Amino acid sequence: MKHGTMPRLASRSVYVARLWRNGLWALVIVMAALATGMTGYGWFGEMEP
Repeated sequence: MKHGTMPRLASRSVYVARLWRNGLWALVIVMAALATGMTGYGWFGEMEP
């Protein structure tokens, strides 16, 4: 891949990769929170009545 051929596509792919990685982390955190919540040891116990 030559340098400077498609800077827009490159920056877009970098942005998408970054967004994908952040989304993956968010998914992992949500799954962990759901798992702990279902077992009853939820991280967000103070939010529950």
